[in-house]
Amino acid sequence: MHALTFRNRRHTSRISLAALLMLIFIIFFSMNMYNNAGGIYSKELNLIAIFPKNNSTYFQFYTAAHEIGHYVYYNKLTAEDRAEYEQLFYSSDEYITDYSKTNAVENFAEEFAGITYTFVYEDFVSNSRKDFFRKNIHKMLDYNYE
Repeated sequence: MHALTFRNRRHTSRISLAALLMLIFIIFFSMNMYNNAGGIYSKELNLIAIFPKNNSTYFQFYTAAHEIGHYVYYNKLTAEDRAEYEQLFYSSDEYITDYSKTNAVENFAEEFAGITYTFVYEDFVSNSRKDFFRKNIHKMLDYNYE
């Protein structure tokens, strides 16, 4: 089912109802219905949206890296990698931020953001998960080294 259809002489574009609803949600989201959010990742649409606020440049870049972390978690890690990470998360009580206590996916995004923004494992990844990031960082960032 298509919600909207755009046609010209050579091309027809269709926007699905789900995509249209997601775009409407993002518009409302960006209008500060949720004041604390600086960004969102939709795994259904494979879409990252960043909402500029009156925050520091550091916070905006960190938010972008966090949302990219969600993309990496769902698209670069295998199901086995995700299961391993979740087991490490739930067997530990180490968190780098209060927000990372929410769940394993948010914790991954927070740790990924810390690493990619600073490339420092020691400050931004809990001790119980450092080996996981070191072992899998080549998958996460799409480069190979062995």
